[in-house]
Amino acid sequence: MPQPDPRSSPLAEFLEGAFQDWEAHEVRYLVLRNYDGLPTRVGNDVDILVEPALLGRAEALLIASARRAGYRLHNRGEFGPTCLYFSRGREQVQIDLFGALRWRGLRLVDADRVLAGRRRCKTFFVPDASDEATLNLLTGLLYSGKIKTRYREGILAQLATRQAVPDPLRDAFGARAADALRALIVREQWDAIEASAPVFRRRLITRRLAFEPIQALSGLASDVRRLWKRFGSPPGLAVILIGPDGCGKSTVAESLVKDLAGTFSPDKGRYVHWKPRVLPIRRTNDGVPVVDPHGQPPRGVLASAAYFTAHVFEFVVGAWTQIRPTRFRGGLVVADRYFLDFYVDPARYRLRLPIWMIRAGGRLVGVPGPVFYLDVPGAMLARRKGELGPDETERQRAAFERLVARVPQAQMIDGSPAPSHVASAIVDRVLDHLTERAAARAEPRTGR
Repeated sequence: MPQPDPRSSPLAEFLEGAFQDWEAHEVRYLVLRNYDGLPTRVGNDVDILVEPALLGRAEALLIASARRAGYRLHNRGEFGPTCLYFSRGREQVQIDLFGALRWRGLRLVDADRVLAGRRRCKTFFVPDASDEATLNLLTGLLYSGKIKTRYREGILAQLATRQAVPDPLRDAFGARAADALRALIVREQWDAIEASAPVFRRRLITRRLAFEPIQALSGLASDVRRLWKRFGSPPGLAVILIGPDGCGKSTVAESLVKDLAGTFSPDKGRYVHWKPRVLPIRRTNDGVPVVDPHGQPPRGVLASAAYFTAHVFEFVVGAWTQIRPTRFRGGLVVADRYFLDFYVDPARYRLRLPIWMIRAGGRLVGVPGPVFYLDVPGAMLARRKGELGPDETERQRAAFERLVARVPQAQMIDGSPAPSHVASAIVDRVLDHLTERAAARAEPRTGR
């Protein structure tokens, strides 16, 4: 049976369409790195430098090309570049648009000069080999303090001697520091280069403030505004999974992280079991399965109130110190149970409190993202975990259903299939949620 031509794939149609549109509208661009598989295959993302003055137009044309190929924009983040996330079904593609080559708002290399030296590769443009090596060195050194192994050969070949005029390394760090860096490259002392990352960051800051103070201060101020905007509308997401013991929350959470890795890097994510941990309290039963959740009698009213208040404090503080920062970084927070469990199963936490007090605590804590109730028939729950009797199991299922009806962010999911299928159903709804959020956050982009 003949295999389909990969060049006619939706991904190739999307990317080829964007390249063609940019050229037709006279938007200079180039693919910065990792372009060997394009346009049929991408790695973690596609990094594209576009003409700084035409960044808005480039983004609008990219989104239009995505729509023609059947992709939708489901997430957008203002990092160093503008990070755009597209999906087609459950396939996810990340495109990073750079309108400048900066670190913390400070110029690394002149973008117009790099664009002027571009060369054609297949159906798109890429940097001059020397510029590509320079950018791979500078971005790795300054952003993460790590030089990726796959870039080292090219850096050695292109930057071991000073050939470019003007020299971007001397421009960034000064002659003495640049020559010292080249000496380390010649000796392939990559560990020493990485260990010197703080020194080179300070050199860049010092030189930019000394020799181009207005541009440097303007860039730093622009970076602060970008971070503030991202704090108000973080590109990350928090997903809450609720349901009785045995519904599969933990297993589904693991699958969710894998299935959404194209949008949320697992390295930036966080898993929260029940609540963020804030107070320095020794918890001897952490990680130990609960085999008898209702085995102890409830506390008295005063003790329950004190216990509950301490937990509300942890939820509120943890939301601002753990969940919000993770979302700010563009990560995925997956929480199981969360505060919502207090509404359904206060006996698990030995609480004897009026419902108005729990609801008051809930208003303080809030709900940080979409909630998915994994509904599993009682007989299946009993086979998976039999700690609760059938009457209590059915009571909890009914309570969760009422909770879903009352919480706007909550949805019911059939939790009886295999966890991978349950996670796939949640991924579909998460991508829908993200698409709606991206549309609500979108600003008019006329593109110059």
